[in-house]
Amino acid sequence: MLVLGTTDVDHDGDVNAEPRISKEEAHYLMEGVNHVLPGLNLDLSHCISSMAGIRPVLSRGKSLAASKESREHVVWQDKGLVTVTGGKLTTFRLLAHDALKAAKPFLPARTTSSAVPEAHPPLNRISSLRVPGRTVERILGRYGPKAGSMILDQEESLLAPIETTPDIWAEIRHAAEHEDIHHLPDLMLRRVRIGLLLPDGGAGLLDRVESLCSPFLSWDKARWEKEKKDYAGLWQACYSPPEPPKEP
Repeated sequence: MLVLGTTDVDHDGDVNAEPRISKEEAHYLMEGVNHVLPGLNLDLSHCISSMAGIRPVLSRGKSLAASKESREHVVWQDKGLVTVTGGKLTTFRLLAHDALKAAKPFLPARTTSSAVPEAHPPLNRISSLRVPGRTVERILGRYGPKAGSMILDQEESLLAPIETTPDIWAEIRHAAEHEDIHHLPDLMLRRVRIGLLLPDGGAGLLDRVESLCSPFLSWDKARWEKEKKDYAGLWQACYSPPEPPKEP
C-alpha cells in the first residue's frame, strides 16, 4: 500500500467542519507519483481513500503562502490550558515532549510500582496460536508489552488479519473496551484506521464490528444503525477518493 502526500495550501473553509482533499490536490499528487514512477500509469481510480487535516502554522506576519511559513512549533500554557501550534510530522516527538513538559505541573504525581512489568505476552500461548512474528512485533510496537498481551492473548479467530490490512480483529475489541469510543469514526478512522485502508471505508465489515464491540459500548440497535449510516456518510464526504476524471 502506498500513501501519497503531502500538499500544503491555505484552508479557506470552516475550521469546525471535517476537511477533505480537493480534486486539484489529488491531481497534483497523482501527477507527482507518475513522474517518479511513470511505468505504473496510476490514476485516481486506483485510490482507496483520502485524508486531509488542518494544521496551524506560525506566521511571520508577511502574508506568505502556507508552504513558505515557519515549521517551528510553540507551546503555550495558561492556567493549565496547554496549546500547541506549528510543528511538522518529523518533529512530532519533540513537540509531544514539550507539550507534556508544559502539562506536567498540572498532572497527578506519577507513582512507582513495585510490580515487575510484563516483558512480553505468554510465548507458549502465542506460539500455540501460530501468530505470525510480524503481527506480534507490530502489536508490541504499537501498544506496548502489557497491552500487546491483552490483545494477543485472545481466541484464535480474533488474531486473523482484517481483510488486507495489518490490523487484527482483536484490536477492534480492545479499542471498544479500552480506548474511549464515542462514535464509529473514532474506531474506524482513528483507533485502528481500517476505514482508510479498505474500499468504502470497510462498510462491509460493520456488522462484525458491531458484534465485537456491543459488549463494551452502551449502544442499542437504533444507535448502531445511526452510527453506521453517519459513518458511511462521513466517509463518502470526507475520506473517499475524489472522483477520477471522466473520459473525454
